[in-house]
Amino acid sequence: MPITYDAIGFIGLGAMGFPMAQNLAKKLPSSTQLHVFDVANDAMERLSEESGDRVSACHSAKEVAEKSVSAETQRTSLTQPAHPAASSLTNTPVRPTSP
Repeated sequence: MPITYDAIGFIGLGAMGFPMAQNLAKKLPSSTQLHVFDVANDAMERLSEESGDRVSACHSAKEVAEKSVSAETQRTSLTQPAHPAASSLTNTPVRPTSP
């Protein structure tokens, strides 16, 4: 019997994270909600538009954690030094820095 989840949290929709979250949205059961956060709003909007009601764009990592509290799985895909700060469980968003 396959393992099922009501909600999964995913933080970080960059070069690696976006396709990973995209794949999850396509392959998870229709009853599973994917809650996502990234410092780049356009990545969240694009994934939400592609996946419809399956993906919920959140305003912070804290919101991802709260909405997926029943989930046993939360994933992060972070690359820049400022991003771990943005993924903390605060309501203060951090904007990306130029490399």
